[in-house]
Amino acid sequence: MELNPIQVTKSFASELADTPVNRLSLGVQSMLDDDLLYLGRRHRAADIPQKLQILRDAGFTNISADFIYGLPNSHNKKVCESLSRLLDIPFEHISCYLLELAEDCPLAADIPLLPDDDESNRQYQLIRDLLEEHGFIQYEISNFALPGRESRHNLLYWESRECLAWGASASGYYKGRRYQNPADLKLYSQYIASGRTGGDTDESAQEESDYIMMRLRLVKGLDYAEYQARFGKCFTKGREHGIRKLEELGFIHLDASGLRLLPDAFFISNAVITELL
Repeated sequence: MELNPIQVTKSFASELADTPVNRLSLGVQSMLDDDLLYLGRRHRAADIPQKLQILRDAGFTNISADFIYGLPNSHNKKVCESLSRLLDIPFEHISCYLLELAEDCPLAADIPLLPDDDESNRQYQLIRDLLEEHGFIQYEISNFALPGRESRHNLLYWESRECLAWGASASGYYKGRRYQNPADLKLYSQYIASGRTGGDTDESAQEESDYIMMRLRLVKGLDYAEYQARFGKCFTKGREHGIRKLEELGFIHLDASGLRLLPDAFFISNAVITELL
């Protein structure tokens, strides 16, 4: 379950502990108050240790923190300070995301102030190094966990396994069919009343590309035998040119069992993976 730090109170945590929820993701975002003010967050950095302790006292032992980098005018020193403060607090898992500002969002005027790709990449590599120094294992491009604390929930998506979706706007994947429930509550209620499960989306033609994209986000990469069993064909056939090009650039590693991205390709993963779709 995802939590906003301002939601966390002793009574809330106590009631939450009586539910089947056994893993929490806390939207920390930054341990610098000026960042939090800019992002419109209502909590402050000093609140996080107290909020985490409340959750611990309620019995939760598997808690992740969200962390954002690449804010306008940001630089390595500032990212290092924020992440170092976060690492002083005992989380089992940390998810790190690059800030993206859409043209129609309230902060769109600051898009020119965002760090360029080179600076954002430097921040990303700094994050990887700091987390590794503190015992975190990178198992996905944006996700790091202490040993054995990888998110089983997120792995469902990255490994293209089946998951059912409940609730308005929720997305699911079942029996080779991807679907998304209507975002409109009234329409979703009508679906429930009629016994329907989700919208009428049928993305079977996109299943293969989704599989490749998700698998190559994982540090362990794509397994040839699993791909063959799922799609009935050899992964490398027809992709020889792209594979050779990416291997020469030092972006991928391949052997007899599969193919994975190398660390130099993590930050530009979308562009690299597109060469293999």
